[in-house]
Amino acid sequence: MSELKPREGQEGGVLVISLLLLMGLTALGAAFMTTSRTEVQISGNVVTYAQALSHAEAGLNEAVARLAVPLSPHYIAEDMTAPNPGWGRYIVLERGNSTQDPDFGKTATDGLDNDLDAATDETSESYPEVLSVQSNFHHPLAYPWVKVNYRLDGANNIVRYGDHDNNRATAPRRNPTFGQPIVTVTARGEQGPANRTLEVDLVRPPSFDIRACMYTEDDDFSFSGDDFFISGQDFDPATGDTVSNSTRLPAIVTTADLAKLLGQIGHQQGDQIIGSGGESDVQVAPENLNLEWYVDTWGRLADFHYVGDTNNPDNTNVWGDFDNYCVVYVEDGDMTLKGENTGGGLLLVDGNLKVAGSFTWYGVVIALGDIYFKGGGDLEGQFHIYGGVFANGVNLNTVTGNADILYSSEAIDRLKNLRGVLPLSWKER
Repeated sequence: MSELKPREGQEGGVLVISLLLLMGLTALGAAFMTTSRTEVQISGNVVTYAQALSHAEAGLNEAVARLAVPLSPHYIAEDMTAPNPGWGRYIVLERGNSTQDPDFGKTATDGLDNDLDAATDETSESYPEVLSVQSNFHHPLAYPWVKVNYRLDGANNIVRYGDHDNNRATAPRRNPTFGQPIVTVTARGEQGPANRTLEVDLVRPPSFDIRACMYTEDDDFSFSGDDFFISGQDFDPATGDTVSNSTRLPAIVTTADLAKLLGQIGHQQGDQIIGSGGESDVQVAPENLNLEWYVDTWGRLADFHYVGDTNNPDNTNVWGDFDNYCVVYVEDGDMTLKGENTGGGLLLVDGNLKVAGSFTWYGVVIALGDIYFKGGGDLEGQFHIYGGVFANGVNLNTVTGNADILYSSEAIDRLKNLRGVLPLSWKER
């Protein structure tokens, strides 16, 4: 059998083809290696970028925690009832880190007293630094600086968030006059070559401007018996006595029919309702309050949240007391309490509050429906509220028990120490 041999002159062509195939395979291999390295690098960059974002979020979380609890030793905010537009703080891992903020120098020419030393626009004036709670950690998360300051408009006025038009039909919004001051938190997060900067606007829930012992939006009151006391005098919850030289508020203010409500007070009951106007003290409310906004906003920060009609929940030693305030919220339902119940802070009920037995509360009670009290029972119907009450109407049955609703400035003042801030907006810079 004869052998197959390349024709004369074809040996070089085979060599060229082999070389081309080898070069193609080499190129494909190199491309594959390059693609693999690129994908690994991209994957690493994505991870690093995500870690930097997580660190920025951790910085935001520390700032929120240090703004939310006024009694905490780490609290950094000022008294927001009288805010200073120039106020601000840097939370830093190391002293001097605030200079890494690209906007660090703006405070030297903003026309405000940023370091609160009564001088404006000093050389290198800036917000004071406070050390992060993790500054002494061996492996701290990399958020080198977090800036906390008020949101200002173009005229250096603090931007607020609240019931701008005193109209419950319109939603709260940003405005220059009414509501709580908005606090802006800017946090820088780093990981390797990656960095991310986040900005969030926060606001503390609305404060309670108590102008009477009781505020009501209805004239549907019922007073059975005369063993009750509604007083705008200032009481000390610890002693049960009035505070000397204190300001007396109205006992009851209403946005409903004043004459009708007064007509439901019997001639032997008038001296049980005492305030700045003397006995039978029921006055016209100076303004409409958006109770739904109070309930909805504070309800989002509830320590104890119940949904629907709630009958005598187990609250043994959990609803707080005069020294430990909390927020209790009943959403979309009534609350019925029997036996012995006590607590302190905010009690918020979307519907009616019905109480039989013994009940003591320090702070504010808001019922979007009515408050019903029925005396009697094993504990003889002892009903005491020190602070203030917002309710639609009140039904007090004190034939066999008693009910005291007493204004207390001390109980109200302690509401300032309730924890919590709410986010309004979030963005990456």
